[in-house]
Parts: sequence; structure tokens; C-alpha cells
Amino acid sequence: MRIDNVDRHKTIRSMVRGFFEGLFSALIEKVDNGNGESRSVIVKRLIMDNYENIAGYFTQAMFPIIARVNYDSLDDLSSKMKEKHVGDHTPLKLLMRMACGSKEAYECMTAEYRRQIESLLCGHIETPAEHLAVEFMPSSLAPVPVPQAIRGVVRSMMQGYVVGIRATDGSGFQQRTILRMMINGMHTLLHDTEISDWGVNPDLDDIYRIVSKDGENYEVLINEMNQAYEDLANT
Repeated sequence: MRIDNVDRHKTIRSMVRGFFEGLFSALIEKVDNGNGESRSVIVKRLIMDNYENIAGYFTQAMFPIIARVNYDSLDDLSSKMKEKHVGDHTPLKLLMRMACGSKEAYECMTAEYRRQIESLLCGHIETPAEHLAVEFMPSSLAPVPVPQAIRGVVRSMMQGYVVGIRATDGSGFQQRTILRMMINGMHTLLHDTEISDWGVNPDLDDIYRIVSKDGENYEVLINEMNQAYEDLANT
């Protein structure tokens, strides 16, 4: 069944989760050298080593992406920033409040941010199934059009991954990581429960179509992923 819009809270939560999956996927790739150290130990060490920088990483990557979801025009955000006299010393918290556009959206974002940090402190990157099992309060705000929500999640994951690569002086993108992240991102965004039927011997394209739900969403996903690749390559 085709859906035209996604609940705003669900969109923001998927974006925040996606950022952290991207960030920690890159961090893990740098340090996981096959020496037998468990993934849980690696994640705990990484979150402690990077804890003081995570809020900055998050704001750097997510401010423009969350703003695009919550504002009709970036001109509206620019006007608001001028009113608040935003500058180099503006607190990160205030920047993200402005990006969210409303108290409700900001509270949703911060609650999900804290939840993801708690999971990482326990040595675990949340899976789509675990994410979907968490109950959340539906938003009273206008829903997000599906194409816009897909673009937001794709960009959140890609930017999180890039921030992690830069933080570790990594060597570049691992395609298998990005392909996995996109599947997980669409799983959390476009589905309400864990997908139980993947068909018989599905290939990668089959899986992408399943998580996308329909052909239009699939095209948006593939186009945005390719555009994100191109944009990041140019920077």
C-alpha cells in the first residue's frame, strides 16, 4: 500500500538513528583490525573516545538536513537566524532548536539522540528491528512528504559516515557499508514493523525494492544516494 507522507516524529527519529549508524560504521571500519576484540567492546571504546566531540559532529552534519525537513524554505531559516543574531559562538543547542523549527520536533530529536547515545554506551548500534519496536508518540505537526523524508534519511546516514571518515582520517567509502545503511534507513522510515518476508533468495535490487515499498520510492532512494555520492565526492 502506497503512503504519501511519513509522521514527522518517525522521520526525525529515523534521521537521528541513521546519523549514528553512519558515524559509528566509519569509526568501526578504522579500528576493527580483526584482532579478536568484540564489537561491543569496540563500540564502547569508540563512544568514550569520541564522546566530547559527538554533539559537534551531530550539529555539523545534521543542522542543514534537519532544517530542510522542517522548513518550507531555507530563506525562512536564514531570516530566523538573523533575528537570533546567530554567529560563531552560538550554542549548539540553540542551532539545533532553530533547525527543528518547533519545540515538539526539537524534543523528539533530543529524545532520540539520547536513546542512541545510551545504546552506544552499552556497546550496541541499534538495529532496524529494535528501532521499530520502540513505541513513540505520533506527531501533532504536519507529516513529511515521503520523497523529502527519504532524502533526509539518506543524507543523514551519508553525512554521519563522512564525519566518521574525516574524524579518523579514513581512506574512503566502503560500498558494502553504504548499501547496508540505506537498507536499514528505509526499513526504519517506511515500515512500522520488522520485515519478515524477504522472498526467496532475494538479490540486492530485490531487497532495495522491498524496503522502498514501491517503484517511486525506490527511484527517489537510488537517485538521492547517487546524488549524495556525487556531492560528497566534490567536497
